[in-house]
Amino acid sequence: MSSINNLNEDSIFIDQDTGEELPELKFPYWYKATKEEQKALTNGSLSDTTLKKIIEDAFQKIADQLPGYQTRQSQIDMSKELLLSMYKYRTAIIEAATGVGKSFAYLIASVSFAYLTAEKVYISTETKSLQMQLFEKDIQFIKKYLQEDLEYSLTLGSSNYFCQIKYEDTFATGRFLDLIDEDQVEPFHDWVKSIFKYDLEGNRFEYPSNIPDGFWSTVARDSDSCPSMRCQFFAKCNYFRTKKKWQNSRILIGNHHLLLYHLLNEKRTLPQYACVVLDEAHGFAKTGFQIFTLSYSATIIDDKQKQLERTLRTANHLPVELKEDLLDPMGELVKDWGQLFSQWEVQLDLTFTEDSTQIIEKHKEISSDSIIANLEALRATLSDVIENEEDTQFLAIFKSLLKFFEQATRFAKSFNRFDYDKFVYWAEKRKGTLHLFSCNLSLGELLKEWLTEPVMYTSATLGYWGKSKAPSSVAELITNGYFNNFEIDNITQSNKTTKKVYFSPFNYSKKAALFIPEDLELPAWGSDENIQQAYESELLTLVEKIINLSKGGSLVLFTSKYLLAKAYDYLEERLAMPVYSQLKLGPNKALDHFRDDENSVLLGTSSFWQGVDISGHGLRNLIITKLMFTRPDDPIYQARSKQIENRGGKAFNELALPTASQMLRQAFGRLIRNETDKGIVSILDNRLLTKFYGKLLMANLPQVRLVTKFNELKAFCEKSGILIKDKK
Repeated sequence: MSSINNLNEDSIFIDQDTGEELPELKFPYWYKATKEEQKALTNGSLSDTTLKKIIEDAFQKIADQLPGYQTRQSQIDMSKELLLSMYKYRTAIIEAATGVGKSFAYLIASVSFAYLTAEKVYISTETKSLQMQLFEKDIQFIKKYLQEDLEYSLTLGSSNYFCQIKYEDTFATGRFLDLIDEDQVEPFHDWVKSIFKYDLEGNRFEYPSNIPDGFWSTVARDSDSCPSMRCQFFAKCNYFRTKKKWQNSRILIGNHHLLLYHLLNEKRTLPQYACVVLDEAHGFAKTGFQIFTLSYSATIIDDKQKQLERTLRTANHLPVELKEDLLDPMGELVKDWGQLFSQWEVQLDLTFTEDSTQIIEKHKEISSDSIIANLEALRATLSDVIENEEDTQFLAIFKSLLKFFEQATRFAKSFNRFDYDKFVYWAEKRKGTLHLFSCNLSLGELLKEWLTEPVMYTSATLGYWGKSKAPSSVAELITNGYFNNFEIDNITQSNKTTKKVYFSPFNYSKKAALFIPEDLELPAWGSDENIQQAYESELLTLVEKIINLSKGGSLVLFTSKYLLAKAYDYLEERLAMPVYSQLKLGPNKALDHFRDDENSVLLGTSSFWQGVDISGHGLRNLIITKLMFTRPDDPIYQARSKQIENRGGKAFNELALPTASQMLRQAFGRLIRNETDKGIVSILDNRLLTKFYGKLLMANLPQVRLVTKFNELKAFCEKSGILIKDKK
């Protein structure tokens, strides 16, 4: 938070460090402050009572303006806790189950904090669907009913934004051909004209229909190659115009990928913010490990050599000597890079393997010194070239190459100084090409260094109860390590951490039933192909029967694309209702079709297990085909498991089960989204009934009626009417 010296005669704050004027601290519109509170605001010493009253008045104002609006005490309490933590610079871990209304709880707290401190709040989500819901719906509601002058922005990674220089090049060279349908060309040009008129920000989500990824990549901004202020189109660049808007916003709505990239980029991507709200925080660590993984193939340097040679052939303005200073170390780099990968391929015994993954736990010395030296020589020469380059097209290419060489240097150094305590290294052979990976496992240490602002971690599934007997109170839940597994991956173990759990207000015992078939046996890992096929046939037959119970309104979740594709072919042929596949239509279009027809079927994989909100009779039948455990051969999972075992812990209990529980709870939460929703959940994995950990996973789910035979499920549905639409 900015240090404030004093209030001058014109009621403008002066930053003590820079001497610049700062926005005035003020109470949000909906709160009528006393003179004493105005003085306390100036001194930065508002009382807990005032902070809580600000939240209470916000929800009361909403209730006054919306007849029939029902306040939820847990939502109000959560919002109070968040504002107190923000204002007192404390971390908060808050689990809020479906029905609490956590989005409005943290939005109202964030807006309050932003006005009381004249600072920005960054709200980060894991899924694009929630990010867009916050931007297109929730924050607009806050602006309409609570704070009319609220400035807010959607923040996306730069590759989501249109780039004029790439657009001009793509259509001038004909690169768009075969990447976009002919009848889409003119509508795209019209969309671009709207960007030039400043009507749009130019992000791909503003486009009214789907844009093929291959085509979008040819017209999208590339941060590595962007000439920035030296670009001929910089004066009217939509991306930098949008970033200026970010500077003037109080609330920034983003995602975990962008936030982590911002941190990795020494906080140069986003404007300065004073607080972070991490919604869907259960997935933050997983995203972090993805961001911190370095990956390179054996052939990528060959591609870069061709790009450099092709560019230099047309760069007639560059001296021959300068070209040689680039081409000579590039030639040496190609040779040394190929030798490095060949040595690893032999050492790991992957020479005659097509597809394989192997963790590197020990190694013979294979030096990367010559690679590092050539990369540094290329970086030095390219830096000189870029400094004097005036042609925008060449500048973009040279900047992209420089960024690549910088990242490749990090990778080469990681494979030159092995640190098995903090990193995991592995190799993958894909279609005959070797890929090498390294990932920094010290996520907590890195976040502790970078995430210096107060962070509000929230999700419907942050904690894990590792006992089969349910706790008697929230206090018992928290004091007995409910958040321990979440804290391992993050930096939240602190005396200055607020920890709260708010249970769902929904009566699940009256709204839902759970079906777990006791007679459907899951094949053991690596079972014979005939056994696997017999299981799949039995599974799909059961899925068909369950769907017919509800006559549609069914979301079927899979752990593999292979089985989803097989299920689509099977069900599309047999069911007398529309079947939509995430793989066939893409997630957004498939979801839209499903929402439009409440008697249809939607098939989805991992991205549909969480972040998908389908309320009402259109989703009354949720089918989870299998528990989602992390693959045991996943290199990051194996390395983290080894760390746990080395300190005397049990990796399955501390890592595998909590992760599986989070995903199961997320999937389960797709069914009941509001007070009127009802239906059945089928988990077609009898390990919940037969394995010791089944009771642990069940203890973390809402308590509902359990049925283990299909005929019993059918009888219950007919008797209870749980699948019948209520009359309005």
